[in-house]
Amino acid sequence: MLAGRLSYEDFNRHLFYGDNRPDVHRVLSIRRNGVKRPFAARYILATKAVTVPVASLIDCLVPMVHMAPRPQYNIVYDGKLIHREATALGTFTIRDRRVGQYNDSRVADNVSFYIPMADLADITYKMGASRIEALPTLLDQYCYDPIMFYIAKTMDCALEHPSEVSALFIGHIFEAVCLHIVKTYGGLKEHDALRRGGLSSGQEARVKSMLLDDLTADVSLEDLAVSCGMSERHFARAFKQSTGIPPHRWLLMKRVERAQSMLQNTALQISAIALECGFASQSHLTRVFSKAVGVSPAAWRRHCRY
Repeated sequence: MLAGRLSYEDFNRHLFYGDNRPDVHRVLSIRRNGVKRPFAARYILATKAVTVPVASLIDCLVPMVHMAPRPQYNIVYDGKLIHREATALGTFTIRDRRVGQYNDSRVADNVSFYIPMADLADITYKMGASRIEALPTLLDQYCYDPIMFYIAKTMDCALEHPSEVSALFIGHIFEAVCLHIVKTYGGLKEHDALRRGGLSSGQEARVKSMLLDDLTADVSLEDLAVSCGMSERHFARAFKQSTGIPPHRWLLMKRVERAQSMLQNTALQISAIALECGFASQSHLTRVFSKAVGVSPAAWRRHCRY
């Protein structure tokens, strides 16, 4: 039995060990304040029960979306035995991992998000609202949340292809989940006084330089926001107001433009061009390029030559 509160790494190590190991366990991490930690995970259990030892506590909330129907089961939550009826695809709940809990379910399929309480506190502080210590309406209840279901499906695709997921994209999803949770279930209202305009010309130039200096670098939303002296949320909104698109979309567009130039002006193989432009593989470049330009890189190169 474990004692005290755990780090994220220890939490996952002790939650999924031995017979508790799930059939599928995919994880994407995020780097915040210089620390890399889990953010989103897909868990699939088909034949065995997973238990969370009562002392395995961590200071975070875990929003969870069921990606398949789940049979009825029993859960011990904060020392109370609760019977849960079967749940449908898309069912949403929020677990408070500061509370001891375990269940006897032998079938589960979900996308889970780790949201540290410190990050929720930081968001509410920057919005001029009171600190959120708990969510009063959904700590161990169930509902259907179409926004979280859509985000979960998006993250499931990202979990299938982690090498193609940028730090900017993860940062945007993290901010979206946090804001949705605190506004929808925490009753948080944005303070009108904190609304801001776009980036200054100096901030915009600095950020674009950070992104363009090395297209293969995985610059995070946090890095860009810090360079402008803003929170990630305000930076993302200001960048979009200045450029018309979010940072990760702008970066993808610039990578495609660089690929177009290299396809036209060099004899490099498309696979090499993909890596030079910051794509994970030739297939990744082909998907993004075809969507943006309307034809594949190979077809575009042939068109330029004739």
